[in-house]
Amino acid sequence: MFGSSQRSPAKQQFTHLLVYDFEATCNKQRSLQPVEIIELSCAIVDCKAAAITDSFQAYVQPTEHPQLDPFCIELTGIQQQQVDAAQQLGPVLTQHHAWLQQRGMFEQGVAATAVTWTSWDLAICLCAECAWRKIQRPDYLCSWVDLKQLFGATYKQRGNLRTCVEAAGLRWQGRQHSGLDDALNTARLAIKLMQQAAMSSISCEILNKHTKEVLPTLIHNGQKYIVTEAGTEFEVQVRLDNHTAQPHKIRLTIDGIDVGFSKIMYGDSRISEATFEGYLQQQANNDGPSLYRAFKFGACKPAEDAATVDHPDEIKAGRIELACDVVVATGYQDTSQPIGKPVVVGDEAARKKLPEGKKWFLAPGLKAEAGSTVASSTKWNYTVYTPVSLLAPIKLRYDTADNLILRKILNPSKPEHRAILRASRDERLARMGQEPDAASSRLAAAGSSRHRVKREGQGAAAAAAAAGVKREREDSDAVPRSATAETVDLTAQAPAGPLLVNGRAVGADEAAVCDLCDSDDEPSWQVQKKQAIDLGPEL
Repeated sequence: MFGSSQRSPAKQQFTHLLVYDFEATCNKQRSLQPVEIIELSCAIVDCKAAAITDSFQAYVQPTEHPQLDPFCIELTGIQQQQVDAAQQLGPVLTQHHAWLQQRGMFEQGVAATAVTWTSWDLAICLCAECAWRKIQRPDYLCSWVDLKQLFGATYKQRGNLRTCVEAAGLRWQGRQHSGLDDALNTARLAIKLMQQAAMSSISCEILNKHTKEVLPTLIHNGQKYIVTEAGTEFEVQVRLDNHTAQPHKIRLTIDGIDVGFSKIMYGDSRISEATFEGYLQQQANNDGPSLYRAFKFGACKPAEDAATVDHPDEIKAGRIELACDVVVATGYQDTSQPIGKPVVVGDEAARKKLPEGKKWFLAPGLKAEAGSTVASSTKWNYTVYTPVSLLAPIKLRYDTADNLILRKILNPSKPEHRAILRASRDERLARMGQEPDAASSRLAAAGSSRHRVKREGQGAAAAAAAAGVKREREDSDAVPRSATAETVDLTAQAPAGPLLVNGRAVGADEAAVCDLCDSDDEPSWQVQKKQAIDLGPEL
């Protein structure tokens, strides 16, 4: 079990805005189908500095209507030779992702959200084209802030982008309907709205239900992970920094399952908090307490007959997501009918698995379960709310420390990660969190002992132990195998039954070896005699 003596909230307060504008194929009759993106532009806004720090522009080659209509050329200023020389959408998205990565948008402590003027660019244009081209959209382009909605709520005025930029007291710069110029002008307007405190932000903490300690988190490639263990009951605490004076609707899903109710956070207070206690079981009729089952982390062990999927993202276990809509009241529900929906938590989210011998070690080690029964007095709101804009959702993943170390997400060589391990109540993990100097003598001793055994040419069992195929800890101070070897034993975590590699069972004197330092998408598995496995030079 992990704990923390300090409350360090996993805030979603934006540090950067990624302001997008797309241009697409069109004709005067607006009859061109399908519409294809021909320019992708993005401006990065540093929220603390309130300044545009960089911009990206790439033209995109259309394939269904490769010849641009004269109306499109006149409207956007994009020339035929520019799209002829460009790459198609998939490579451009890859190029843009690399550009964001180079500018640190996925690093720890960076919270960036997409911003557009209207939802057309991301909700319609990109979504539709990615669907029919069978391109997977990056997570950061699946949610966004609609600046037009926020502008309307702040200035009580509507119009096109240029009209609104000038209404905010800014001078229009560049060519209208140039993707890059539109993105830069949208970014300048976003800075103006931020300076007038017009944008809200949402944050959340995952707390141990009984101790109220905040569970530790870390960020890897822009994804935030909760480090926890099976058996821990938890609750989700939400904090809204509301700058719009409008109500916000918060929805929570765990492992892809809606928890049965939402929270309305009103605009009468700048800062407001709400707590999701558990899965709804029974809504109270009048003022009595409603019943919930506490959220609980449980071990994820897919059944033998579970469906096999090709990618870890197809397994919903190990995920917590908060969505936040800015809403307006549009009516009332029948008070005789319940609002919440009782939830039955089963194994649906976890009953999928990755192929044996190929990527199964990337599957989550935990799933959500229903824990103890909780009774809570809840005031149910029967107002009907309609969304007018949305904040970027908070997407968290959770897993055990062992799994995160195995996938090189939790790295004991980093001081901040060692602090997470030291907070563990598992003595083995806590020892891994010691400072390098404190563990160096044991590490050197383990390395010398391993190579001494190999030089003496002992039997198969000794050679296997020397190679780290399945090293048993002979004393309480031995360093865990994942901390001392580049080749680690995965068979101890394999599904029940014989381990199969390339269709045949691995023998008792053999081991299946996979290099985790290589590509996680297509790891290379080999079967070797245990005596033949060598971990390389002495540590």
